[in-house]
Amino acid sequence: MEHNRTKIAALLLLAALLTLGSCSQKSETPPSAPVSETAETAAPVEVRSGSVLKNLDGYSLIRSDLGGADTVTAIRILHEAMDDYAKDLKTDWVNQKEGEVIPSGEKEILVGRTNRAVSEDAYQALISARKNHQLDFSITFCDAEIVIMAADDAVLPEAVTYFVDNILDRDIKEFPAGTVISVLHEFPMTDFLGIAPDGLSIVCTEEAQNSAARMLSSYLLVNTGFAPEITAEGSGIILKRDSTMDPQDYEIVFGDNGITVRAGCNIALNRAALLLLDGTVKAGENINGHIDSDIPMTVSAPRDGAVLELVWNDEFDGDTLNPENWTLNAKMNQGDIENGNDEHNVMVRDGDRIRRSWQEGEGKYSTNTSVTTDGTMSFRYGYLEMYACVPYIPGAWPSFWMQSKDTHRTVDYMTEIDIFEVFGSRNSLASQLHKWYDTGHDQLPDKYNTNYFFKNHKELNSEYHLYGFGWTPEEMYFTVDGEIYFSYDLSVDFGGVPGMEGFHDPLFVIFNNFLFTDASEWQPTRLSSKTEYPISYYIDWIRLYQKPGEGEIFYDGVR
Repeated sequence: MEHNRTKIAALLLLAALLTLGSCSQKSETPPSAPVSETAETAAPVEVRSGSVLKNLDGYSLIRSDLGGADTVTAIRILHEAMDDYAKDLKTDWVNQKEGEVIPSGEKEILVGRTNRAVSEDAYQALISARKNHQLDFSITFCDAEIVIMAADDAVLPEAVTYFVDNILDRDIKEFPAGTVISVLHEFPMTDFLGIAPDGLSIVCTEEAQNSAARMLSSYLLVNTGFAPEITAEGSGIILKRDSTMDPQDYEIVFGDNGITVRAGCNIALNRAALLLLDGTVKAGENINGHIDSDIPMTVSAPRDGAVLELVWNDEFDGDTLNPENWTLNAKMNQGDIENGNDEHNVMVRDGDRIRRSWQEGEGKYSTNTSVTTDGTMSFRYGYLEMYACVPYIPGAWPSFWMQSKDTHRTVDYMTEIDIFEVFGSRNSLASQLHKWYDTGHDQLPDKYNTNYFFKNHKELNSEYHLYGFGWTPEEMYFTVDGEIYFSYDLSVDFGGVPGMEGFHDPLFVIFNNFLFTDASEWQPTRLSSKTEYPISYYIDWIRLYQKPGEGEIFYDGVR
């Protein structure tokens, strides 16, 4: 989970809270914090000079094998910052699962919880400082170790970045053994709509409401420091779909048991939950509302006709991309193609999201930076459909695809699903499944795959069509205008890395409007001197429907 901090305040941990084993104790206030008195304690064992960075030769970077992706990211940040100066720098991990024996006399930078006593002491001191400690971190200098600790592993990259930006270049004499720098998140809210956040629960009556519950939980964590428990029953914030209500109606009611949010369908429930966060709702004031929309709240699944409910969508009715839905994050790069973010390449006009590619000069091109939900939304299972006008032009490479986000992965490879790619064809598109891992890549063998060919394609470049992707626990299938043209059984393995578990990991959405140029390594087709620019890719709308009780949606950022 990514944490958008409103403000970082550096505070001191009292010496009485710290029992750091071999570390004598001194607290130090980071330069950005108000000046505060500190207690000097024992001098360092040896007199050193120069910056912290120049004193780290011979140190090893240590993490636990129990740490996840955030721990690995933190190690990488630190390694890159130190590599040019720390000549003997080594990176290793302790095998806590196997009970690794702790070496003696080693100089180590410990990142996160390890099997070293000083790591555990730093962790216990940090979490005992206050209840809402989930976003806090500390940096502790010991005789032979530096401990970078966070109350939650998701904060470790931020803790390491703070160490790199604020500590590495400072004089080592400022940090005698026992120095503790504690950075505690400053929270803007002490209550939530009149309710104390400590011990607050979010109650879901259906699994389909988990997305709204997680959104509320993330918001409360960042703004109060308390992450509510999500439960199936109880009091607090109660999310409930009421089939007796009109599907587009919702209500928010304050009562003795907390706040009840009811709606006729889950997307209306999600919209109502968002009102709790944007200042619309005042403490104690009940609200009744209606979603004014011509968007179908339910559709029938192309595969079996099951009723699916709308859970996420964008109709592009404004004049800019909605930052709650989209980020600009280049997923494709090539030396002669510049990824652009301004209206030359990406814009919203007349209810369409438009992505444009241009020739900017001899051997120079521009296209849109990938438009993605990376960092905003990932989902598992459902039916994703968009209505779009796609360029079927030689040399054009428009795509509608997805990847598994690292924070949601359960396997050691990244899953990629190409809902479609147009490889410069005038009348066809292709779909594909991929496994990406550290040493290589596998994709679905040709014997399993089927392309889609348009029967009538003379006006294809100016026509809008429905492009869809269906995903259940059993299969993935691909559609054009509601017709399933290709499906894959997820129980059938492929590639050199065994297992299909990654094809059940949540995915985020990506759009590109790339090009095949003279510099492209692979050139199924190429642009020509007769190509007309811009090459435009229009999206009228995109909608995600899910089967109640089966699909999930994850709001990866705080909304």
